[in-house]
Amino acid sequence: GRVWGEVMGSSLSSATATANKMITTKSNGAEDGAGGSPLPESNHVKDVLAVSDNESDEQQSTADVVRGHVYGSNAASLATISANEALAGFPFGSVVPYALDEEGRPLIMITDIAEHTRNLKADNRASLLIRPDGHGDPQNRWRVTLVGRIEPIKRTDDALQLKQAMARYVAQVPAARGYNKAHAFELWRMEIERVRYIGGFGRIHWVEAADYLRPRGHSGFEKAASGIISHMNEDHADALIEYCCGLRGVTPQSA
Repeated sequence: GRVWGEVMGSSLSSATATANKMITTKSNGAEDGAGGSPLPESNHVKDVLAVSDNESDEQQSTADVVRGHVYGSNAASLATISANEALAGFPFGSVVPYALDEEGRPLIMITDIAEHTRNLKADNRASLLIRPDGHGDPQNRWRVTLVGRIEPIKRTDDALQLKQAMARYVAQVPAARGYNKAHAFELWRMEIERVRYIGGFGRIHWVEAADYLRPRGHSGFEKAASGIISHMNEDHADALIEYCCGLRGVTPQSA
């Protein structure tokens, strides 16, 4: 049941984009050099920027494409502002796995000993660059930069919200279950201020946060999730084991 809850949590978080933006990837590593393997590039979001005479329609279309890319990956390059005395003010790049909350805000799990964490504590302004793996000219491939402020999700805040965020993160980054065995990790969340999208040469857009983000509860899954999980646990135990095998490469003894 617990494994299905995690698989379901990830499915619920991504199902609101499109069916081909669903989970599955294995992610390894936990510290500055950590990163997961992004999902294959979605066919749905390849070259779908429609030409429109209405600027607001085009902006919304671009926001949909951006969401498809961001939901379809789980690794990003994190840029923070160095707090190191010898490098104060210089940009500092690292790699982090990420997940998304229901609104589409990135969640990262980082430890106090990481350089990027020290930087964020001094200045929470940051960006996350998301792009596909692959060969060929990288400038002719899409990339998304999320710009905003990253803050820890305090344990004193809404306990249910923190629990849901952790479930989403573990579903996208299974290795996170063991992160705290070595160091103390906490979940941080980006409050997005603006999004930069480049779809290739000549396809360059700024997307406002309000266009990219989805309102909490928009999908209706939050209310339905408990009943769906109970139904699957009670009536479809065999299917749950198949899901775990197919989606995560894990074979539970029971469901």
